[in-house]
Amino acid sequence: MRGGGNGNPVGLGLVAPNAPTRSGRGGRDRRSKFYELPDNLEHRITEDSSVAGTLLKSFVAMELLRQADWSQEPVQLFHYRDKQQREVDILLERHSGEVIGIEVKAGATPSSGDFAGLRYLRGKLGPRFKAGAVLHTGADALPFGDRLAAVPVSGIWS
Repeated sequence: MRGGGNGNPVGLGLVAPNAPTRSGRGGRDRRSKFYELPDNLEHRITEDSSVAGTLLKSFVAMELLRQADWSQEPVQLFHYRDKQQREVDILLERHSGEVIGIEVKAGATPSSGDFAGLRYLRGKLGPRFKAGAVLHTGADALPFGDRLAAVPVSGIWS
């Protein structure tokens, strides 16, 4: 374990070994990604919504990695960010090259702006882009246009 940069001397956290990332140039990096758990977690979550968002994104990514291990159709997980800082939290890519994009939001009411990265990716990939979802903490699934939907986080188990 490594020491925490947030005052956590033990550096508690989750490690995704060799988590692949995809650059905007089409290349791939393989680096371990360390998701550090902050001190005073409960207090920080209630005081700073970005902490809740970071934890939820980490949880969803780890759950999807777990499910990918036993999936009938193999997929690889990536994070996408290009030079213009457009990003998508999680990409699921099949061997065929088909891609599903996932954004994770800690809020219960997704907005059109939450789909910006997914819309960009849909335009860039064309028919390879099969679907995009914004996972949220609300209760309802809602369509947001061509191949895009807002889905409750519980949808990853459906």
